[in-house]
Amino acid sequence: MKLKINIKFGLIITSLLFFFVTKGQTAYSTSFNAGHGWSLNVFNNLNTNAANEGTLPNIWYVSDQESNKGVGNRGGGNCGNVTLHIGSTSVGDLGAAYDAGGCTNFGFGPCASCVGNGLYCVVSDRSAESPIISTTTFTSLNLSFVYIHWATALLDNAEIIYSVNGGVTWIKLADVPKSGCCSGASSCLAGCTNNATCTGSHQGKWQTYTAILPASCLGIPNLKVGFRWFNDDISTAARDPSIAVDDIIIFDPLLPIDIIDFKAESNYDNIEVKWKAINRGNFDRFSIERSFDGKGFYEIAEIEGNSNENINVDFSFKDNNVEGNVTYYYRLKCIDKNGSFKLSKIKTGRTSHQRSNINWTYDGNTIKIANDASSQQYNEIELLDITGKLIMTKKTDKESTATDIITGNLNKGMYFMRFIGINESRTIKVITW
Repeated sequence: MKLKINIKFGLIITSLLFFFVTKGQTAYSTSFNAGHGWSLNVFNNLNTNAANEGTLPNIWYVSDQESNKGVGNRGGGNCGNVTLHIGSTSVGDLGAAYDAGGCTNFGFGPCASCVGNGLYCVVSDRSAESPIISTTTFTSLNLSFVYIHWATALLDNAEIIYSVNGGVTWIKLADVPKSGCCSGASSCLAGCTNNATCTGSHQGKWQTYTAILPASCLGIPNLKVGFRWFNDDISTAARDPSIAVDDIIIFDPLLPIDIIDFKAESNYDNIEVKWKAINRGNFDRFSIERSFDGKGFYEIAEIEGNSNENINVDFSFKDNNVEGNVTYYYRLKCIDKNGSFKLSKIKTGRTSHQRSNINWTYDGNTIKIANDASSQQYNEIELLDITGKLIMTKKTDKESTATDIITGNLNKGMYFMRFIGINESRTIKVITW
């Protein structure tokens, strides 16, 4: 039995809408702090010139030598916000500054004559790759990040790449656009003195980029994203900055509702599911789903969404149908008016209260529930499989000493018996053999 609930909620309206979330449900995000999990300076099928790399190629770094100053600000180093960036091998990590080249006209060919001419060989073709990202619950996704990038298109350039098979093969999504520059020296001060043409001595201007991920990236367990950098070593022309990236986020732009502060609070004899939400329009309702193992979920209640857009609303549901010292898993299914939906993250709750046991036995063919004080308050019994699917319903047999549920035609495994009364209900696990 699921509950249909209509609740009048107190509205919390603020002029700043402090809890408003500008992006929908997030599949992945990183700011390249400790534990970011990215693989640097790796080679994949797109790095077609990796075999021709020079002795001193440009390389990927993660450090504060190039700091994320925020969109619209000029670049700077050691400002307290690490980034992923391309730097130099010959002089080390100086931020998004690199050796442009010197072996004129050698292109992507061998660099054997570089040393004889007293020049560095900086032919480069290498990638930086994210950890595995699951998108199994998503039907649309955008990729967004902040960046600076100049170099020279077609010669020295950065590309956005992705893999839908865990990094076995990679596909180019797009070139990273050119961000432009600001005049003036590197600084941790905010602002961009002038919008300037990049000359190699100016600082990059931090910008935002957003792209729609293709359908092949949706609903899969093993997406990866990354960046490819290549340098052809043709010219010594000043081309800084190279590329720096930060604040990568993969998010669903079409989530009809923004879920904030979702939690399951454990009380003595119940678990209260609470969350805040802001309607984005066209949203219909929440389905509260529960599980015993965090895998097989079934609906236990529905709550209507609020009709006021951009208003922070508190929602809650008290689950009284719980056993003591048992861990329960909860998630929200956010359903649009057209039937599309998104799933929240999973939260757990556990009560300390222990209710008296219902007296029942099982002989391999029949479950017998004793009609005594342990079950007298219940009028109906439902049998559900592990996914929450209803298998059968039976009225309690008050005229007999026991209520029988025949299981001989069921597959062996775990099931749930839900006892339903006027004032309460409860669920217990049953193993059939």
